[in-house]
Amino acid sequence: APSRAAELTLSEFWPALDVFEKLGEETRLFLLATVTRAAETGVSTEGTRGAHLDWFPAGLPSRLLEIAPGMEGRWSIWTRIGYQHINAWNSTTPSEDRAVLEATLRSEPLWQAIRVANRSRLDLRASGGETSWRYRNRSRIERTWALRGADARTDALLSYLPAGTLAAATPYWMLEFFWDSRDAAWSRRYQQIGVEFDLAGERTIDVFVARQDDLRLNGSKIHVGGVALTQRFSSYQASLRRR
Repeated sequence: APSRAAELTLSEFWPALDVFEKLGEETRLFLLATVTRAAETGVSTEGTRGAHLDWFPAGLPSRLLEIAPGMEGRWSIWTRIGYQHINAWNSTTPSEDRAVLEATLRSEPLWQAIRVANRSRLDLRASGGETSWRYRNRSRIERTWALRGADARTDALLSYLPAGTLAAATPYWMLEFFWDSRDAAWSRRYQQIGVEFDLAGERTIDVFVARQDDLRLNGSKIHVGGVALTQRFSSYQASLRRR
């Protein structure tokens, strides 16, 4: 009989630091640094650092309004251009240089206060003397509920917590598809469901579960459970992630 593939379960710790610096009314600088560390071995396996420029135009492009009139005032768009360097430590995997181009279209609250967003991202990649590109399309649906002041019972339960803690909760669902030029096909699908909670002191915590599917032949499946803690300051934001 064919042998069964052994299941591999790893706990990974992914510290991440995101720094945002406002440059003007419509622009900001975004710096990122992440490290992937396997808890079982304590060995850092991969590090990413990058710099990006975000642009938030005051209005939507006229060509988009011609295609879908009535979007002005209820939708916004922002773009990002950046560079990332991915370095694999303790491995023979070559490092990667990556140019990133993004555009995100996001709505104001629509039906039943639901917000939707769609992000298109293009990664131009160079690794080990080879070049390739990858297109990623991600859709997100979310709705925010105020927890304080909305219900007397909820207020009574939250009265035991510090003021401002758990002021709101935002359940969301996210779906992302990846097209890889090396395969000339859709190569990956990523789904994530979670809830973001507003905490005191400009903090949020995101509790989520996710699944990643390799869409190629004999593709693998990865199931993820994670928590992301975000601390916002006057000019930057720090995130600590465990998955």
